[in-house]
Amino acid sequence: MGRLTDGLGFDKSDLQKPLALLSSGQREKAYLAKMLLEEKDVLIMDEPTNFLDQVQVAWLASYLNSYPKAFLVVSHDEAFLKKIANVVFCLENQTITRYKLSFDDFLIQHVLDREQYEKNYLAQQRYIKKEEQFIAAHIVRATSAKAAKSRRARLEHLDVLEAPGKATIDVNFRFPFTHHVGEKALRVEELVIGYERPLLSPISFILKRGEKIAVLGQNGVGKTTFIKTILNLIPALSGSYHFLEGTKVNYYSQDEEIDLNKSPFEFLHDQFPDLDNTKIRSALGACGVRKELALRKMKELSGGEVTKARFAAMSLIKANFLVLDEPTNHLDQKAKDALFEAIERFEGCVILVSHEKDFYDGLVDYEIHF
Repeated sequence: MGRLTDGLGFDKSDLQKPLALLSSGQREKAYLAKMLLEEKDVLIMDEPTNFLDQVQVAWLASYLNSYPKAFLVVSHDEAFLKKIANVVFCLENQTITRYKLSFDDFLIQHVLDREQYEKNYLAQQRYIKKEEQFIAAHIVRATSAKAAKSRRARLEHLDVLEAPGKATIDVNFRFPFTHHVGEKALRVEELVIGYERPLLSPISFILKRGEKIAVLGQNGVGKTTFIKTILNLIPALSGSYHFLEGTKVNYYSQDEEIDLNKSPFEFLHDQFPDLDNTKIRSALGACGVRKELALRKMKELSGGEVTKARFAAMSLIKANFLVLDEPTNHLDQKAKDALFEAIERFEGCVILVSHEKDFYDGLVDYEIHF
């Protein structure tokens, strides 16, 4: 067990704690460790790297590569998949295709297959159009009606290819900016965070106008506790923090409790009852939650679709300070790129908690390591 708990980054003092006292990231890692220890014939893992830092992701990849039995992984983490996959199942156009290839080779072959499918689809559409024109021109002629009926019969039995779908749905996240409030947007002085005892040494820093920072550290070290403390969701043990007057915070919590029996449309309507249906639909559509997805219960949606619905709600709030706690969990690469651009465009201050260096690198002005 020690190999597992060390590899997944557990502090020895945390191993005796009740799960309720652990952070959401630590709980997820505890469930993962339990599953690995059980050594089942088949492991099924849905986004197992969401709460792991890069060192822990590398450890998990090494562990799986030496695992003697089968495993199935669903993940948006391409770097992780490149380390572990020797068979890839691609779900596209309501069809699952099996590739007995490494993930790098799959990416190459998948592009070739999509190009060939599109050529086959266009060729078939040209054939159908030509046949339909012949049928329309000859079906009423005595001399060629028989040939027209024969062609119509062939068309009726043709296995028509579905129109090629987009590889991913377009998304356009946005965080509306309201106004600047001054040069020193947030001042933190000797702030001590924790519950019954301090989690960290006193924290001090000043966040200036328009600055973006990343708060980094292993799961359970206190990143989310720090966020909740400065947002006055839990009390500080000592020290102080101060936002300038007029600060309006738009907050994404990694462990927000959502009624998953509601649809994305209902989720937004509850928060913004004065908005008409068109504006709610538009906000959801911009974030990639379109048509019937907006009306499904969120428990029927993927984690990424639920996250996009939450960003749709944030897109309706004007603010000058963004606080984002692990916002990239469950997002595919295209959605992460859209989120990067939205944060980059935001004129106000940003505090970002993340374990994905590939995401925040080049986005933030500096990092704070806990």
